[in-house]
Amino acid sequence: EPEPEPEPEPESESESESEVTSEPVLPAVPAILFLPQFVDGKFQFRIGGSPGRRMTIESSTDGLVWETVEEIVKDDGSTTFIDEGAASVPFRFYRVVTH
Repeated sequence: EPEPEPEPEPESESESESEVTSEPVLPAVPAILFLPQFVDGKFQFRIGGSPGRRMTIESSTDGLVWETVEEIVKDDGSTTFIDEGAASVPFRFYRVVTH
């Protein structure tokens, strides 16, 4: 009679646990700027995006040379950015760089 084939070894605990507990990693949501407005002579806008992301708010008067205005860590909701110096220049561009 032929010998029975050996039974396959059970997966180790760490292998089976990682399969059960692993969750997909979702891509970060890009920063979204919305509700731009002047309030009491100060320009402000809201920033939406992935919670916990570090963001650098930059401004420029020509769209070529950018300066860091503020660095923030995004909380769970939207964040309001207020540029108190905006009234001192004729116009200003803004962008948010996520890290």
